[in-house]
Amino acid sequence: MTAYGRSDTGMLRHENQDAYGECRLKNGAHLALVCDGMGGESGGKEAAEICVSAFLHDFSDGDVPSQDALIETLVKVNADIVERAAACGYARMGTTVVLALALSDTVTLLWVGDSRAYLYHGGTLTRLTRDHSYVQELVDRGTITEREARTHHHRHLITRAVGTDDAFAPDVCRVPWCEGDRLLLCSDGLFGMVEEKEIKEILAEDHPLARTAHELICAANSHGGEDNITVLLLENTKESLPDA
Repeated sequence: MTAYGRSDTGMLRHENQDAYGECRLKNGAHLALVCDGMGGESGGKEAAEICVSAFLHDFSDGDVPSQDALIETLVKVNADIVERAAACGYARMGTTVVLALALSDTVTLLWVGDSRAYLYHGGTLTRLTRDHSYVQELVDRGTITEREARTHHHRHLITRAVGTDDAFAPDVCRVPWCEGDRLLLCSDGLFGMVEEKEIKEILAEDHPLARTAHELICAANSHGGEDNITVLLLENTKESLPDA
């Protein structure tokens, strides 16, 4: 299994409040996550970094964690961010997170907020996560279309985040993946600028992950780069052992 991540401030923002990280686990499995911080001053940046650092600290080079262990770390991160916000006097400090635990045959996803995971398999791009956002709720009710959601004036309003509420809950799912598949974790700075058709075309190109990540970020910036852009790619090369 191979992995590569990259983050960019974008064309309009002065600070990058995204963070990402990945680590190898025993048996060749990988853990990877992308966070998109939010909050005034440096609060969002710090919240995202707290989240990434906690997962890498708890799991790097260790055994493949259970779903409960991942959620336990996330609960701890939530409490840490709430405490940090109170100590620093931040009125609003939090982060999204999309996390992937990738084995050779399956990927377990955990997410809060509107950062996303996509799977590229056999020429098809599938969105694996459902945004915790106001516009997603409008789409689910049939009030607006997916295309209208891309330009809606409340498109950045999320309904769930890490660090903003003691009573939060992640969504979790598990999906199969195969040799040659590519998994994309990203912040909204990518999919908010680049349509899924173009993302699929870039992922379909038989390039190393570093070049693919570079092309995805360039595409977001060429369409305006209105937000920070983070992409983290995993490719299934069958180096890890099958699931038990």
